[in-house]
Amino acid sequence: MLKKSKIYLGFLIVILIPILLVFAFLANKKTLVSAQAGLVCDEPIPTGESLEQGLELMSDAYRELQNLRDYLTFAIEEFQSEVSDLYQDAEEVCNFSVCRPQVIDIAPALKLKVSYIFGTKTLIGAHIPLCTPKDCAGNPCPDLDDHLEVLEAMKNGINGSYEIIRDIFTQETVPITMDIKRETEELGQFITKAELARRKLELSREWLHPTAEAQKRSCALSELERKKVDAGEIGDRYPMRCTDALSQGLYWPRAWSESCQDDCKEGPTEECKTCLGQDPGLFASVLAKINFKIYGICGTFCQEELSLECLNCLCADLSEKECTTWLCGGNYNNYVCCHETPLE
Repeated sequence: MLKKSKIYLGFLIVILIPILLVFAFLANKKTLVSAQAGLVCDEPIPTGESLEQGLELMSDAYRELQNLRDYLTFAIEEFQSEVSDLYQDAEEVCNFSVCRPQVIDIAPALKLKVSYIFGTKTLIGAHIPLCTPKDCAGNPCPDLDDHLEVLEAMKNGINGSYEIIRDIFTQETVPITMDIKRETEELGQFITKAELARRKLELSREWLHPTAEAQKRSCALSELERKKVDAGEIGDRYPMRCTDALSQGLYWPRAWSESCQDDCKEGPTEECKTCLGQDPGLFASVLAKINFKIYGICGTFCQEELSLECLNCLCADLSEKECTTWLCGGNYNNYVCCHETPLE
């Protein structure tokens, strides 16, 4: 049982280590800010969200492992106490002498006889002993039901912790949203917390890979782009915190929604804004929900910039930090994809 718990913990570590490596990669990059600089991407990378999901998963499992450790310590002490009680009382020790079986020879004789011209001769004769029980003078062992109930309760407690740890990794409790949906899946279908953490990590990796998916411009440089940077033809790319981009007025959410991809191919056209202003539904991506509020609810106040009037409308019921967290894709530690340094 402990071995299985260790397997789950090992699985958790396998998920968490890549998340931490991505986070370390982003944190160690220098952020160069200039009034002339542009943003390669204007959508938050969910690095903070993937890290948060991994830490939450690890925290849930580790908390239960701690409970299991404490319970095992208690169970060992309780077991030792039960054994000690049994051996301290002579009446609690089994006495098999009161009911020991006796071996007696009561079997019929077995013989092998051979007949020939002068008569019959016995070649082999033997008796096979059979066992018969002796009448008992009492029960050989005392009633141990109370002790067995204690041990059974401890076993069930350990099994309970194992089930909880297993459920953390195997129970499908998280609904699928558009940003993590696979082609064959349905929105609202449930997946495990471990699978959610894995998919959020994959989203972060997409932004950091030279060959990003459609609709995304990678923060990583291809080999050709790296040569251009070395030759001074283009600027390098650096991840920028969403909070920094917001504070410096360099961030405006990308006009995009999974349901408006065709309408928004040419950017925030009137046709695109009209589409974005329609409710995308409960399981839409965070970016789609942000754009719906900008163009559908606060369109009068939000005109391509996060003015005070726009922010007041977008975050009417939120604190300043809650508002920033929401604008940054639902997590305060997310990054805007890239900051590109200007050429000298």
